[in-house]
Amino acid sequence: MKRNSGEEYETEESDGRGTMAGSFRKTDEEKIKVVREHILSFPACDSHYRRAHHTSGRKYLSADLDIRKMYELYVKKCDENNTLRVKEWTYRKIFNTEFNLNFHTPRKDTCQECDSLKQNIEASSNEDEKLHLMEIHDSHLNSAEQASKSLTDDIRKAKDNPSEYYGFTFDLKKALSYPKLSVTAAYYKRNMYVYILGFHNFHNENAKMYTWDETIASRGSQEVASCILKHIRDITTQKYVIAYSDACSGQNRNINIALIWLKIVHLSDNNVETVDHKFMVSGYSFLPNDRDFGLIETKIKESNYLYIPEHYYNLIESCKKRNPFLVVQMAQKDFISTKQPKELTNNRKKNTNVEAVSWLKIQWITFLKNAPYKMFYKTSLDDNSEFKVLDLSPKRGRPGIFENIDLLLLYTSIRPITEEKCKDMMDLLPHIPPIFHKHFISLNTNKQFAWLQ
Repeated sequence: MKRNSGEEYETEESDGRGTMAGSFRKTDEEKIKVVREHILSFPACDSHYRRAHHTSGRKYLSADLDIRKMYELYVKKCDENNTLRVKEWTYRKIFNTEFNLNFHTPRKDTCQECDSLKQNIEASSNEDEKLHLMEIHDSHLNSAEQASKSLTDDIRKAKDNPSEYYGFTFDLKKALSYPKLSVTAAYYKRNMYVYILGFHNFHNENAKMYTWDETIASRGSQEVASCILKHIRDITTQKYVIAYSDACSGQNRNINIALIWLKIVHLSDNNVETVDHKFMVSGYSFLPNDRDFGLIETKIKESNYLYIPEHYYNLIESCKKRNPFLVVQMAQKDFISTKQPKELTNNRKKNTNVEAVSWLKIQWITFLKNAPYKMFYKTSLDDNSEFKVLDLSPKRGRPGIFENIDLLLLYTSIRPITEEKCKDMMDLLPHIPPIFHKHFISLNTNKQFAWLQ
């Protein structure tokens, strides 16, 4: 957090008296302190998507807030306490110059690589360097166009051959906070969260939403892998699976997802023989899921009160009258661990050509039933380029049958919630209708808060 104690700020007298227009004076430090304390009273968290900002320390406030709303709440508190307040522009200046805060907004992919390249091109005075940067930028844009074309072609392939191909895109929606209340007190409390992983079907544009709350599971790659496994187990006829996602390495492009695909092609309870998982270019991940999530966001804005996770689940089901979303509520028993497959495989750092494997550059991974322990991959979506091979078989001993590797439960108990968040939830109970209180249970001796199953 940045602070400039010597800044010039202007005060605002509560009875209307103040300094003459255009004049400035230093606001009493006590008033500035009150503003800082008010800004800090709003819960802030790391972004789920803007991971590049983690190193800068930037945190995010609720999407229900903006500086104007915060100032209105500040004015209300000053009036309640019968204290002098600063003007709105002063409040804004303190917020913008002293705090590394922003607001959560509905997810929109922005291409940081493009932004960085454009800035470097404009700043460069060396023509050779500028030409080189422009070539990199053009190559990046070509990759994005290639990914978009590949998605379009695969959607057409799946629609033309529904008996052979099953295609879908999947994406994790930004976390939804609950309880959603309109009372002032709620803005100063920490939230609980509902998570949604959406799957959008190529064949008929159906969308299935896998949902859970934070006491059930987190939202990492093993949780994503668990939903993929549950989703694919419903497929009993198609031989070829085509999946698209964004290139988020923490959730989609990693060894945990690879191992679950390897498990899927070797299961005997489905007919899957080949899996192709393709990754969109970061900043250009325009998936059908974005439209689905947009409908959910619109519905949420129309709802003033969403007290418990089930209210979100019911809302999602009501978003579309025609071809409605199918909601699948994930239980803890549905979330599996990839620990066993990891221990019985070898995540080599080099491929069979003794070339270093860079997961960050991979755009296409393929798994075949007749190629146990093999991951085929490309760093582009060019059909004509060759696949490289990553051998995941153990270094020692004879590899076992991959289907027989157990998938243990990822969780064995309800996930604990911080004591501070527990207290905030209890403080909000008076603002929640008593009929929903039964969905909460009291803090236990371990200071954990749990959602009633």
